[in-house]
Amino acid sequence: MGALDPSLRLDALTIPGSHNSGATRGGRWVACQSRPIRAQLDAGVRYLDIRVRHHHGVFRIHHNQWFQQLTLDEVLDSCQDFLRAHPTESVLLCLTQEYSRSDAAELARTWVGLRRRFAGLLRESRRVPTLAQARARVVVVTRSAGFAGLDHRTWQVSDDWRIETDRIWAQRKWPGITDHLRRARAARGDGRMWSCHASSNGVRLTPADAARRLEPLLARHFNELPARGDGLLPERNGIVLLDFVTNEQAQQLWSRNL
Repeated sequence: MGALDPSLRLDALTIPGSHNSGATRGGRWVACQSRPIRAQLDAGVRYLDIRVRHHHGVFRIHHNQWFQQLTLDEVLDSCQDFLRAHPTESVLLCLTQEYSRSDAAELARTWVGLRRRFAGLLRESRRVPTLAQARARVVVVTRSAGFAGLDHRTWQVSDDWRIETDRIWAQRKWPGITDHLRRARAARGDGRMWSCHASSNGVRLTPADAARRLEPLLARHFNELPARGDGLLPERNGIVLLDFVTNEQAQQLWSRNL
């Protein structure tokens, strides 16, 4: 991020993301990533999709009922360590309550403790920041009442995740991804955050199966776009969330900004 104009807002960029970033356990129908949070950040991921269960005053990372042996404190520790090592970078952290039904007041009370512990790290403004404002910070995004930050409900989102078979994936999921990316590029400058969940799964299609289908097609999609050149503004594809995201995928997505 340090190579980009610091006055650019995050909604003007292409941002590599991981879907269900903390879900590394639970078997082939549950796991969505193979690497821990810090390794994902080192690979180039800059958007983390974190699902938290509020349990006895602790935010535990879950994928549905499966506890991932990880807490939000530990996720933030990883982000803080990464940003201390790379102070020109920033990380977007999207929080969703999962497998618990705490009300907004209960979530907010627990969140206050984390805010105190990570004072100076968290950016909780509802305004989309510039790169200068976001550097060395965790930009909080919220999908659940009780957390402060960018409001995910106002974003342009593609999240057609329930895909049962390879055939349905080819007929519906992949065309939906490419349509969303085209519209994100065409609407550059609209002042909105765009987010594409390129992940999917179903009864006969595991997250890993879908990720294998996606990888070569997504690479070809970007390779067939016009070449980037010096002096061009970043190409806005928005946030692209992937299961089992690879270094190569993160780097290819980020290259659309350069």
